[in-house]
Amino acid sequence: MSASSVSTITTRGRGALLGLSLLLLGLFLLPTAVAAADGTDLTAPTGTIGRPPSAEAGKPATFTANVSDEPGGSGIDPNGFTWTAQGFAERTGASTSYTFPTAGDYAVSLTFRDLAGNPTTVTVKFPVTGDTSVLPPAGIDTPKVTIKPTASKKSITVAIKGEIEPVLGAKAVTGEPLLRSTVCDSTVALSVRRGTTSIGTGTAPIVRSKCAYSRTLTIDRKKLGTAKTLSLVVRFNANAAMRKTSATYSVKLPKLPAIPVDKKKKKKS
Repeated sequence: MSASSVSTITTRGRGALLGLSLLLLGLFLLPTAVAAADGTDLTAPTGTIGRPPSAEAGKPATFTANVSDEPGGSGIDPNGFTWTAQGFAERTGASTSYTFPTAGDYAVSLTFRDLAGNPTTVTVKFPVTGDTSVLPPAGIDTPKVTIKPTASKKSITVAIKGEIEPVLGAKAVTGEPLLRSTVCDSTVALSVRRGTTSIGTGTAPIVRSKCAYSRTLTIDRKKLGTAKTLSLVVRFNANAAMRKTSATYSVKLPKLPAIPVDKKKKKKS
Protein backbone atom coordinates (compact mmCIF):
# COMPACT_ATOMS: atom_id res chain seq x y z
CA MET A 1 0.00 0.00 0.00
CA SER A 2 1.35 3.34 -1.01
CA ALA A 3 1.90 6.25 1.36
CA SER A 4 -0.81 8.24 -0.41
CA SER A 5 -3.36 5.46 0.20
CA VAL A 6 -2.50 5.37 3.92
CA SER A 7 -2.88 9.13 4.08
CA THR A 8 -6.33 8.98 2.41
CA ILE A 9 -7.57 6.28 4.83
CA THR A 10 -6.28 8.23 7.84
CA THR A 11 -8.02 11.40 6.66
CA ARG A 12 -11.26 9.50 6.09
CA GLY A 13 -11.00 7.96 9.56
CA ARG A 14 -10.56 11.36 11.15
CA GLY A 15 -13.52 12.73 9.22
CA ALA A 16 -15.71 9.84 10.34
CA LEU A 17 -14.63 10.37 13.98
CA LEU A 18 -15.38 14.07 13.78
CA GLY A 19 -18.77 13.34 12.23
CA LEU A 20 -19.62 10.88 15.02
CA SER A 21 -18.60 13.42 17.69
CA LEU A 22 -20.82 16.10 16.16
CA LEU A 23 -23.71 13.64 15.98
CA LEU A 24 -23.38 12.75 19.66
CA LEU A 25 -23.11 16.44 20.59
CA GLY A 26 -26.24 17.19 18.59
CA LEU A 27 -28.15 14.44 20.36
CA PHE A 28 -27.01 15.83 23.72
CA LEU A 29 -28.06 19.39 22.87
CA LEU A 30 -31.27 18.39 21.11
CA PRO A 31 -33.59 18.73 24.18
CA THR A 32 -32.31 22.23 24.86
CA ALA A 33 -32.72 23.26 21.27
CA VAL A 34 -36.25 21.87 21.18
CA ALA A 35 -37.13 23.55 24.46
CA ALA A 36 -36.03 26.87 23.08
CA ALA A 37 -37.80 26.28 19.80
CA ASP A 38 -41.23 25.26 21.13
CA GLY A 39 -41.23 27.56 24.19
CA THR A 40 -41.23 24.72 26.73
CA ASP A 41 -39.70 25.85 30.09
CA LEU A 42 -39.88 23.39 32.95
CA THR A 43 -37.55 25.19 35.39
CA ALA A 44 -39.11 27.49 38.01
CA PRO A 45 -37.53 30.92 38.60
CA THR A 46 -35.70 31.82 41.80
CA GLY A 47 -35.67 34.89 44.00
CA THR A 48 -35.79 36.55 47.43
CA ILE A 49 -37.81 39.26 49.19
CA GLY A 50 -36.06 42.55 49.74
CA ARG A 51 -37.13 44.32 52.97
CA PRO A 52 -35.78 46.31 55.92
CA PRO A 53 -34.46 44.31 58.91
CA SER A 54 -37.51 45.29 60.99
CA ALA A 55 -40.26 47.89 61.33
CA GLU A 56 -42.13 49.72 64.06
CA ALA A 57 -45.80 49.02 64.66
CA GLY A 58 -47.96 51.58 62.92
CA LYS A 59 -45.26 52.53 60.41
CA PRO A 60 -45.03 51.24 56.81
CA ALA A 61 -42.41 48.75 55.60
CA THR A 62 -41.71 48.16 51.90
CA PHE A 63 -41.19 44.68 50.44
CA THR A 64 -39.65 44.15 46.98
CA ALA A 65 -39.40 41.10 44.70
CA ASN A 66 -35.78 40.31 43.80
CA VAL A 67 -36.28 37.49 41.27
CA SER A 68 -34.67 36.05 38.14
CA ASP A 69 -35.14 33.27 35.58
CA GLU A 70 -32.50 30.79 34.39
CA PRO A 71 -30.48 31.67 31.27
CA GLY A 72 -32.47 30.69 28.19
CA GLY A 73 -35.69 30.48 30.21
CA SER A 74 -39.00 32.04 29.29
CA GLY A 75 -38.42 35.09 31.53
CA ILE A 76 -40.27 36.50 34.57
CA ASP A 77 -43.96 37.22 34.13
CA PRO A 78 -44.41 40.92 35.09
CA ASN A 79 -48.02 40.17 36.03
CA GLY A 80 -47.22 37.08 38.06
CA PHE A 81 -46.45 38.57 41.50
CA THR A 82 -48.75 37.83 44.46
CA TRP A 83 -48.16 38.98 48.07
CA THR A 84 -49.80 37.54 51.18
CA ALA A 85 -49.45 38.48 54.85
CA GLN A 86 -51.50 37.70 57.95
CA GLY A 87 -54.33 40.17 58.42
CA PHE A 88 -54.04 41.69 54.93
CA ALA A 89 -55.82 41.04 51.65
CA GLU A 90 -53.86 39.47 48.79
CA ARG A 91 -51.86 41.95 46.72
CA THR A 92 -50.12 42.01 43.34
CA GLY A 93 -47.14 43.83 41.89
CA ALA A 94 -43.34 43.68 42.06
CA SER A 95 -43.37 45.53 45.41
CA THR A 96 -45.79 46.35 48.20
CA SER A 97 -45.93 48.06 51.59
CA TYR A 98 -47.40 46.75 54.85
CA THR A 99 -48.22 48.70 58.02
CA PHE A 100 -48.45 46.20 60.86
CA PRO A 101 -50.68 47.34 63.74
CA THR A 102 -48.94 45.60 66.66
CA ALA A 103 -45.57 44.17 67.62
CA GLY A 104 -44.70 40.58 66.74
CA ASP A 105 -43.27 38.36 63.99
CA TYR A 106 -45.22 38.40 60.73
CA ALA A 107 -44.91 35.94 57.81
CA VAL A 108 -44.80 37.69 54.44
CA SER A 109 -44.98 35.49 51.33
CA LEU A 110 -44.36 36.22 47.67
CA THR A 111 -45.45 33.92 44.85
CA PHE A 112 -44.09 34.66 41.36
CA ARG A 113 -43.88 32.82 38.06
CA ASP A 114 -42.14 32.84 34.71
CA LEU A 115 -43.84 33.27 31.34
CA ALA A 116 -44.12 29.49 31.02
CA GLY A 117 -46.26 29.45 34.20
CA ASN A 118 -43.72 27.84 36.55
CA PRO A 119 -44.42 29.22 40.08
CA THR A 120 -42.11 29.80 43.05
CA THR A 121 -43.05 30.90 46.58
CA VAL A 122 -40.68 32.47 49.10
CA THR A 123 -41.56 33.46 52.69
CA VAL A 124 -39.80 35.64 55.25
CA LYS A 125 -40.47 36.16 58.96
CA PHE A 126 -40.58 39.89 59.56
CA PRO A 127 -40.08 41.32 63.10
CA VAL A 128 -42.21 44.30 64.14
CA THR A 129 -41.32 46.24 67.29
CA GLY A 130 -43.66 48.09 69.60
CA ASP A 131 -44.87 51.60 68.95
CA THR A 132 -42.10 53.85 70.28
CA SER A 133 -43.69 57.10 69.20
CA VAL A 134 -44.38 59.30 72.20
CA LEU A 135 -46.25 62.55 72.38
CA PRO A 136 -45.10 64.83 75.19
CA PRO A 137 -47.66 65.34 77.93
CA ALA A 138 -49.63 68.55 77.83
CA GLY A 139 -48.14 69.33 81.23
CA ILE A 140 -47.63 68.18 84.78
CA ASP A 141 -50.42 69.08 87.18
CA THR A 142 -49.47 70.86 90.38
CA PRO A 143 -48.55 68.10 92.82
CA LYS A 144 -49.75 67.85 96.39
CA VAL A 145 -46.81 68.04 98.81
CA THR A 146 -46.89 67.21 102.51
CA ILE A 147 -43.86 67.86 104.74
CA LYS A 148 -43.65 66.33 108.22
CA PRO A 149 -40.84 65.63 110.70
CA THR A 150 -39.93 61.99 111.22
CA ALA A 151 -40.22 60.28 114.59
CA SER A 152 -36.68 61.28 115.51
CA LYS A 153 -37.36 64.86 114.35
CA LYS A 154 -33.87 64.89 112.84
CA SER A 155 -35.23 64.54 109.36
CA ILE A 156 -38.38 65.30 107.42
CA THR A 157 -40.50 63.32 105.01
CA VAL A 158 -41.67 64.98 101.82
CA ALA A 159 -44.72 63.14 100.48
CA ILE A 160 -45.45 64.00 96.83
CA LYS A 161 -48.54 63.09 94.82
CA GLY A 162 -49.37 64.32 91.32
CA GLU A 163 -50.77 63.57 87.88
CA ILE A 164 -49.82 63.97 84.22
CA GLU A 165 -52.25 65.98 82.13
CA PRO A 166 -54.05 64.18 79.28
CA VAL A 167 -52.41 63.96 75.88
CA LEU A 168 -54.30 64.65 72.66
CA GLY A 169 -52.91 61.93 70.45
CA ALA A 170 -53.34 58.31 69.38
CA LYS A 171 -51.33 55.48 67.90
CA ALA A 172 -51.40 55.14 64.14
CA VAL A 173 -53.67 52.38 62.79
CA THR A 174 -54.93 51.10 66.17
CA GLY A 175 -56.12 54.46 67.46
CA GLU A 176 -55.21 53.51 71.05
CA PRO A 177 -54.70 56.69 73.11
CA LEU A 178 -51.07 57.49 73.71
CA LEU A 179 -52.00 58.75 77.15
CA ARG A 180 -52.48 55.26 78.55
CA SER A 181 -50.41 53.18 76.15
CA THR A 182 -47.16 55.11 76.14
CA VAL A 183 -47.06 58.37 78.03
CA CYS A 184 -48.37 56.92 81.29
CA ASP A 185 -46.18 53.84 81.05
CA SER A 186 -43.15 55.70 82.33
CA THR A 187 -41.63 57.45 85.36
CA VAL A 188 -41.11 60.93 86.74
CA ALA A 189 -37.91 62.19 88.29
CA LEU A 190 -38.26 64.26 91.47
CA SER A 191 -35.75 66.68 92.96
CA VAL A 192 -36.11 68.69 96.18
CA ARG A 193 -33.80 71.71 96.20
CA ARG A 194 -32.74 74.39 98.62
CA GLY A 195 -31.98 77.22 96.25
CA THR A 196 -29.98 75.58 93.50
CA THR A 197 -28.67 72.76 95.72
CA SER A 198 -30.38 69.39 95.45
CA ILE A 199 -31.00 67.91 98.90
CA GLY A 200 -33.19 64.95 97.94
CA THR A 201 -33.93 63.05 94.72
CA GLY A 202 -35.92 60.04 93.58
CA THR A 203 -38.03 58.56 90.80
CA ALA A 204 -41.64 57.47 90.85
CA PRO A 205 -43.46 55.13 88.44
CA ILE A 206 -46.57 56.54 86.81
CA VAL A 207 -49.65 54.44 87.57
CA ARG A 208 -50.94 53.70 84.09
CA SER A 209 -54.63 53.48 84.96
CA LYS A 210 -54.68 56.95 86.53
CA CYS A 211 -51.59 58.50 84.96
CA ALA A 212 -50.59 59.48 88.50
CA TYR A 213 -47.49 59.13 90.65
CA SER A 214 -46.55 59.28 94.34
CA ARG A 215 -43.29 59.18 96.25
CA THR A 216 -41.94 59.93 99.73
CA LEU A 217 -38.46 61.36 100.22
CA THR A 218 -36.61 61.58 103.53
CA ILE A 219 -34.32 64.59 103.98
CA ASP A 220 -31.86 65.31 106.78
CA ARG A 221 -32.91 68.40 108.74
CA LYS A 222 -29.35 69.72 108.65
CA LYS A 223 -29.63 70.08 104.87
CA LEU A 224 -32.50 72.52 105.30
CA GLY A 225 -30.36 75.16 107.00
CA THR A 226 -32.41 78.32 107.49
CA ALA A 227 -34.49 77.81 104.33
CA LYS A 228 -38.15 78.80 104.54
CA THR A 229 -39.10 77.36 101.17
CA LEU A 230 -37.94 74.51 98.98
CA SER A 231 -38.16 73.93 95.25
CA LEU A 232 -39.67 70.75 93.86
CA VAL A 233 -38.71 69.82 90.29
CA VAL A 234 -40.86 67.20 88.54
CA ARG A 235 -39.48 65.91 85.26
CA PHE A 236 -41.22 63.54 82.87
CA ASN A 237 -38.79 60.71 82.17
CA ALA A 238 -40.07 58.63 79.21
CA ASN A 239 -37.10 59.27 76.93
CA ALA A 240 -34.45 61.89 76.22
CA ALA A 241 -36.85 64.16 74.36
CA MET A 242 -39.42 63.97 77.14
CA ARG A 243 -37.01 65.16 79.78
CA LYS A 244 -37.63 68.65 78.47
CA THR A 245 -41.14 68.35 79.90
CA SER A 246 -40.65 69.42 83.49
CA ALA A 247 -42.13 71.77 86.06
CA THR A 248 -40.76 73.50 89.15
CA TYR A 249 -42.88 74.31 92.18
CA SER A 250 -42.18 76.35 95.30
CA VAL A 251 -43.01 74.52 98.52
CA LYS A 252 -43.30 76.39 101.81
CA LEU A 253 -41.74 74.65 104.79
CA PRO A 254 -44.07 74.24 107.79
CA LYS A 255 -42.99 75.25 111.28
CA LEU A 256 -40.86 72.39 112.47
CA PRO A 257 -39.96 71.43 116.03
CA ALA A 258 -36.44 72.06 117.20
CA ILE A 259 -33.92 69.38 116.33
CA PRO A 260 -33.41 67.20 119.42
CA VAL A 261 -30.05 67.61 121.10
CA ASP A 262 -27.99 64.48 121.56
CA LYS A 263 -27.59 64.43 125.36
CA LYS A 264 -24.72 61.93 125.27
CA LYS A 265 -22.68 64.20 123.02
CA LYS A 266 -23.57 67.22 125.20
CA LYS A 267 -22.27 65.47 128.37
CA LYS A 268 -19.00 64.55 126.65
CA SER A 269 -18.44 68.14 125.58
